[in-house]
Amino acid sequence: MADNQVVFQVDGPGRLGNGDPSCQEPDKPASFVEGKRSAFNRLCMALCQALKQPGEIHVEDSSAGLERATAVIASAQANLRPAI
Repeated sequence: MADNQVVFQVDGPGRLGNGDPSCQEPDKPASFVEGKRSAFNRLCMALCQALKQPGEIHVEDSSAGLERATAVIASAQANLRPAI
């Protein structure tokens, strides 16, 4: 069973969160641009939340002994709903 610690970094109009409901690590990392997650059975997930402005969000992960990977997410302008 692989339980590597994976470091995620975000560049652009986005921030990190955690998508594992059974994880005891904090839901929101101390930094919105860098967070660490432990893999479980060789799988690891981090959520990236788009901010209000459009642009490209680059998410990179790294872990000792594994290849780095990068994802590019295009975010669009969001129209806010009227508040009461």
